[in-house]
Amino acid sequence: GGVVFPFAVSLRHNWDLGAQVGADIENDRAGKNYHLNYLASATVAHPVSGKIDFFVESMVTRETEIILYDYFLNTGLVFSPIEDIKIDMGIYYGLKSESSKTYFIGFSFRL
Repeated sequence: GGVVFPFAVSLRHNWDLGAQVGADIENDRAGKNYHLNYLASATVAHPVSGKIDFFVESMVTRETEIILYDYFLNTGLVFSPIEDIKIDMGIYYGLKSESSKTYFIGFSFRL
């Protein structure tokens, strides 16, 4: 389990800014104890066209069991065919050589 505290604000000239901090509790690798993991990110977004937005995000994570920090620079596009549906795709790009580089596609909706 965990908790995330998000923040979002619309800026001038159609720019959006978002940020979040969070923590979660995870089983240790041996499965006998628990440890905390932390995350912080900041995102800026801007429309490319009427229904497509571009975003750039920086993110840092800290895994406390093995004291590992990961740093990411993420980017992608978000397509909004209607107001309450979003389809996004992009890359999470780990800045350390051992960090993952992950392509993604996602779908979200609001009721």
